Amino acid sequence: MRKQENIKIQEKLKEQKLILDGAFGTYYAQIYDTKELPELANIHYPERVRRIHEEYIEAGAMMIRTNTFAANTILLNEPWEAVKENIRQGYRLAKESAKGKGIYVAADIGQIPCNSQTVREKVSKEYVEICNTFLEEGAEIFVFETFSDLDN
Repeated sequence: MRKQENIKIQEKLKEQKLILDGAFGTYYAQIYDTKELPELANIHYPERVRRIHEEYIEAGAMMIRTNTFAANTILLNEPWEAVKENIRQGYRLAKESAKGKGIYVAADIGQIPCNSQTVREKVSKEYVEICNTFLEEGAEIFVFETFSDLDN
């Protein structure tokens, strides 16, 4: 039998339902009693990110999402190159946590706040760059999470 990570998700879903991890950011804030965005931990506290991924896996998650929900230039208030490294690190941490355990990893992308047409065009380009960064790291599963504005 092939390891789960080698089975395409479409095949797996034909066999059974998948259990995903939970609200990473909410859990992170609860454990570490911080108001900082949990995505900053990808760079500054990678052991915290690994610990949470591993806890979700131990609890039965069959798929974990990267700690990258707010990894964009607006919410992190950082230049693109710093955000790109954050995304790369977030993906790597999830892959390391899942390695050899038959766990799928999904690239997690949250909504980028915007309000004017000029900003919308910039945001659209940033979504493409975020996706391309995940693709460069080998991502095959993407979760676009908590989009209240479908125009994006």
